[in-house]
Amino acid sequence: MRCLDCVARFGAEEISLEVLPPKCPKCGGMVKNDTVSFGEPIPMDVMMRCQDHSSRADLVIVAGTSATVYPAAGFALEVKERGGVLVEVNLYESEITHYCDISLRGGSANVLPRLAKAISERRRSTLS
Repeated sequence: MRCLDCVARFGAEEISLEVLPPKCPKCGGMVKNDTVSFGEPIPMDVMMRCQDHSSRADLVIVAGTSATVYPAAGFALEVKERGGVLVEVNLYESEITHYCDISLRGGSANVLPRLAKAISERRRSTLS
């Protein structure tokens, strides 16, 4: 949960839903789930963390999205422009498919565990 005023974050169990909308225990502002809804800006602390991580990344997996909504879409493309690897996991081709080094078709709930297992097995065989 996140306060819309002071941006404090709380576990769901820390916020009472007896009064709606829930109030922030710190500042009294309105609290909502800590997600970004369409049209809502990404919280600045999250945006800064994303910029930091993407500036150091050499591989990005874009899963379950067309990656066309900015500013978040820009992180993956920046990594690719710097020479990094771009992997797409999606049911269908998207606007970024032609930029991707690897495009895996399927739902992310099915494909990502299989990808993690394949990478794990490959690492084990390489280390042996």
